[in-house]
Amino acid sequence: MSEMSSCSSKAFDSVKHEQLKEILQKTEIDENDIAVIANLYWQQRTKIRIDTNMSEAVKIKRGVRQGCVMSPAIFNLYTEYILRTIDNIPGLTVGGININNLRYADDTVMLAENEDDLQKLVNTVKEESEKCGLFINKERQIQW
Repeated sequence: MSEMSSCSSKAFDSVKHEQLKEILQKTEIDENDIAVIANLYWQQRTKIRIDTNMSEAVKIKRGVRQGCVMSPAIFNLYTEYILRTIDNIPGLTVGGININNLRYADDTVMLAENEDDLQKLVNTVKEESEKCGLFINKERQIQW
């Protein structure tokens, strides 16, 4: 068995709002729930203060709100979209079910019977993650 553990770099800060909007619309999430999320994220602005100087308003285009109870669920939807691309890559078969990844928050463990399949998993997840603005934190990547 081959196994690799990884973590996304600055995961919660990396969620692209436009990409999130597309993902939410592709899922079976109720339009009212999408509207609530849209009100929290779309068209949000902030100002930056350095000493006594205040900047003009800047549009926030990425990231989920720190401390918001919905942020982990929103991030999970985002990563679920990415990880669906590896559904057909062989992992470990348990009770007739292919299991090629285990997740908790921004941590993912990818599982395969051999190194070739593990490399396919890693390459696919890396490519799809980068399309969505997430990058694997190489400092926290471990392979067994």
